Amino acid sequence: VPLSILKEKKIEFIPELPKYKADSINKLGYGSLNKLYLVFENCWWENEDYPDVSYIENYSASTGLELTGFINITKVLRSYDNVNNDDIPGILLCFIGGSISKNLEDKSDEDIAELAIKALNDMYKG
Repeated sequence: VPLSILKEKKIEFIPELPKYKADSINKLGYGSLNKLYLVFENCWWENEDYPDVSYIENYSASTGLELTGFINITKVLRSYDNVNNDDIPGILLCFIGGSISKNLEDKSDEDIAELAIKALNDMYKG
């Protein structure tokens, strides 16, 4: 059952939920979390210094976009035996949460991707 349904008491439990469970439901919070997949021709973020990148730490870029982090999905796909590694593009998964996520909901996918790419460029320049 979604947390919002429980918080709004749209379900009547018979017998009633124990007080500790009702209190726990009332204390729980929830918010917005968006996922953004960025697909590139190759894993340009992997280089001689960092050949095996799994996760890129969170970063607040000059764009104002606070990113929870980037996960290297390509690395995950390479771990499967039945996948030809030569056919896998560079794929990063980015999580964007909190108030930033809410603010981005009115933007186009292209605008959000552009902000994320700018953040990556800021992180990897030099």
